[in-house]
Amino acid sequence: MRQLHVAVWALACVCGLGCPGTASAETTNVLLIVVDDLRPELAAYGFPHVISPYITNFAKTATLFTGAYCQFSICAPSRTSFLTGRRPSTTKVFDLNTYFRNVPGMEDAVTLPQFFKNRGYRVAGNGKIFHPGPASGDDDDAISWTEPYYHSPNEREFGRQTLSWQDRI
Repeated sequence: MRQLHVAVWALACVCGLGCPGTASAETTNVLLIVVDDLRPELAAYGFPHVISPYITNFAKTATLFTGAYCQFSICAPSRTSFLTGRRPSTTKVFDLNTYFRNVPGMEDAVTLPQFFKNRGYRVAGNGKIFHPGPASGDDDDAISWTEPYYHSPNEREFGRQTLSWQDRI
């Protein structure tokens, strides 16, 4: 487990955060784009049939991770593991309903966005970073962010309405 924490800390150093310290005017901006549940079928990953000029150009100057692995075969455990640097066997998140901060020993876990926040960064999120609903405390783990988590006006609240595939077309 110590290796995972060191790996997350090392990743933060590689991303230009400075080790350790606080954010300042000279600190590098960090943009983290999280994709799971999908294959990264983008031109930047060798799929030229996908026309994604902005991401393709951005990837030319950004750090592009090509060896991605998930810790668990469903969303909430995998995202919780990635964002806390701890295995699902430690977080005890094995489903879509368990909130890791309600697990004994995980109450004070520092998430990746919270790590940035604690060092003076402005941290904002939107989309699906933590698994929405009960698995993120029904508030997208608000303690991790400096800004209120953004939800699109046309986004339906998780758990209040069931979506079918017909609703997506």
